[in-house]
Amino acid sequence: MSSIVPEHGIVRNEVNDGWYVLPTKSGHSPKPFFDVSYRGDSSASYAAAKEFNAMLRPYKSRINNYCRPRRNKSHPDLPIGITLAIRARQGKNADGVVYNFKVSIFNGKSTTVYIGTEKTWLQNYDSKLKKAIDVRRRFREPLLKAECN
Repeated sequence: MSSIVPEHGIVRNEVNDGWYVLPTKSGHSPKPFFDVSYRGDSSASYAAAKEFNAMLRPYKSRINNYCRPRRNKSHPDLPIGITLAIRARQGKNADGVVYNFKVSIFNGKSTTVYIGTEKTWLQNYDSKLKKAIDVRRRFREPLLKAECN
């Protein structure tokens, strides 16, 4: 039983000794596949649950709402995954704003690349944009290599 890794939509209930296929629509109950119905064999009940799940979910894997990379609409000249972040300075002598590039790394995380203050950000913009693109590429390369293997 421990060797079975359930696919999306199937969960194991240890209390009832069975597999449940989660519904695709709200308001419906999960469909149970108890081991007792399959001579106590959890792999046989999982096979039946997997077959039923394939009818409910004909797609190969989980469908996410964000299938396309998001783009910064206020600055369309920036590459995908890099946005310009402007924030007010914080602290005791907080005057003006600070400019950063917010670089989205995968798995919903991001990092920032400092550009400068109100007086220096325009001079540093091009070099810091190259740095932000390099940061994104460095984080992305291992993930792409892992996908290909």
